[in-house]
Amino acid sequence: MSGSVRALWSSRFVQAALLLLVVGLLGVRFVRGAMSDAGLNWDFANFYNVGARMLCGESGNIYKYDSPVCGQPPALDNRAEYVGFPLSAYLFTPLGAFSPRTGIAIFKTFCLLCYAAGFALLYLHFARRTASGARFDLHPIVYLFMVLFFEPAWRILPIGGQSTAMVFLLLVLFLQAYTAKRYWLAAIFLSLAGLLKPFLATVALTFLLARNWQFLAALVATSGLEALLSLFLFGWRSHVEWFKIVLQESSRWAIPWWYHTSITGILGNVWIYLQHPEGIWAPMPVSLRIAQTICRIVLVLVLGYAVRKQSLSDWPEDEKQHYLVCWSIVFALSFPGIVWEHYWAFLFIPLVYLFAQFNALPRSVQALALLGAIFTLRARKTFAHDLDVRFFKMDNFFEVLGVSLYACAALILVLLALLRWPPGTDGFQRGLPDGEAKSI
Repeated sequence: MSGSVRALWSSRFVQAALLLLVVGLLGVRFVRGAMSDAGLNWDFANFYNVGARMLCGESGNIYKYDSPVCGQPPALDNRAEYVGFPLSAYLFTPLGAFSPRTGIAIFKTFCLLCYAAGFALLYLHFARRTASGARFDLHPIVYLFMVLFFEPAWRILPIGGQSTAMVFLLLVLFLQAYTAKRYWLAAIFLSLAGLLKPFLATVALTFLLARNWQFLAALVATSGLEALLSLFLFGWRSHVEWFKIVLQESSRWAIPWWYHTSITGILGNVWIYLQHPEGIWAPMPVSLRIAQTICRIVLVLVLGYAVRKQSLSDWPEDEKQHYLVCWSIVFALSFPGIVWEHYWAFLFIPLVYLFAQFNALPRSVQALALLGAIFTLRARKTFAHDLDVRFFKMDNFFEVLGVSLYACAALILVLLALLRWPPGTDGFQRGLPDGEAKSI
């Protein structure tokens, strides 16, 4: 910052005005989002119908979207399948006690409160690290503006709310517990997140490569106990139906680029726009399957390189722990063929990790982190679907490849930023007598 800008920023009046502005804007987005019934027949219908079936004692039908609810046709009509593990259905049981319009307001409010708790806990987690000598360069006002414009989190509102918000909170709690080496507690939080989002099972690969056997043993034990409890409560048939649903959904190998954010999904996008298959449920072409397999192998090799780099480094121990958690999240978002745009809410964790020591980062990593944060705006309809409708014909290879890269740009940029880690020589700032961090 220049001297005049720094002086203006240091003004208490300016900071108070900016704080009131950002809090007010957050309040407006919160209230408008919670009170809107947008998405009533989108994702919300999934959770509402599952909750209503659970409340009526029809737990055996949670994977049959067209089955009656309490002897009546479902109140909301949505052809999407519920993919959460059977045990997770209990989380949505209270929704069945309300009318759909009341239920969606309650569900959206609950989702926003989960996000609010997650954002607050994440900020406090990194702020408290200064007690052990870590940097924390992120001013609270800047952080609140990041939350205000972090579109992947707000994206759940027009689709009726999503379990993504709950999973985000669980991942923040997982970060706190794992970096404190409370491995059993970390395993509980991660396994609960996996009940709602089964694709998060790939997170375990990071800790397998890191050979953290203590944490992996806790994760296997907690996941196993949850599976046994689920079998006891739901029976074998429901779990077979769940597995078939997961296989069915994983066979959906391509969707329009404005919905997907996975690195592996670039290949599917190029194929679907240039080959024009009859439907996205058609069997995946062999050549595309081979190409995606190669892409996934490369991603695993990159992950292995990152894990080995931190294991051979002389970084502080909790820095290594944070690095592993961030890589596990980035890898989980990169590996599947399709990752919905609201899943990028999880990307906020590695972004805050980078911004927490922003002033010590090399210029190239600063640029990657800033661009990564900016490109999360593409989760907003204006910067994805509307952009495609107005400007792109998607009828040539370079245009398809360009928008496909744009679709997952934030993920690629954060991945590259983590690869360029660590920060400058004074970045960790531990043990330095005069190492007081400067806020951005």
